[in-house]
Amino acid sequence: MKNILIKPISGHKNWRIYAIITSIKAGILILVLALYTMRTHAQIYAVGNDDGFSFSCAGSAGGELFLPIVWGSFSATCKPGKIVLHWSASTNSQHHFFAIERSRDGKIFFELQRIDANTFDEAPSEYLFIDSFPLRSSAYYRISQADVGGEKHHSNTVVSACKSNYRCQMHPNPGFGKFTLFMPEETGSAQITDIAGRVVHTTHLLQGQNNILLEDQPPGVYLAHITHGETTTTQRLLLER
Repeated sequence: MKNILIKPISGHKNWRIYAIITSIKAGILILVLALYTMRTHAQIYAVGNDDGFSFSCAGSAGGELFLPIVWGSFSATCKPGKIVLHWSASTNSQHHFFAIERSRDGKIFFELQRIDANTFDEAPSEYLFIDSFPLRSSAYYRISQADVGGEKHHSNTVVSACKSNYRCQMHPNPGFGKFTLFMPEETGSAQITDIAGRVVHTTHLLQGQNNILLEDQPPGVYLAHITHGETTTTQRLLLER
């Protein structure tokens, strides 16, 4: 009877390595499953990239996955008396609105207006905003986006060096007693006189929107003398009833 020699398929060391690798894979799988089921918050930000794109994402909260917002192009174009902002972004149902923000120095931003986000189509959407009262100096713009969790994500920042020729004027004209005057930068003052030169109203103007009430005055033609900085402009007003 012949002796039968049985050779091992793999060496002892190879079996030990295989067992170690198998254990590591099992541990990683268990860890991934545990992280997936946990109710955690996670955020990743990468804004202001050189290529004009930025990416941000929110993790899961309450077992619900927050899909990321992907910023596309963002530009500020000078037009006569205004600045046109145009941007694109991919959003979803977790993203509520966009807030347009402006700054003088690129550090402290103020919100100008909010625009609803397109939550019905996850494809990139185009958005437009017109700043009808631009700063007379350089201005910094960025878009802020808020999700249902209250977290904010910002686009990259663009700089506009448009020269503004904005004239301080009261609206509507003609009007029925309530006029609005927007001061783009400085504070100032307004003095309203009738056609005979008598002063019927004076007020201090603040930066932003100012309401001037002439409802107690009779209808007719008035002159609004608006002073801001070292400049005084005069506007003819027609008060109707």
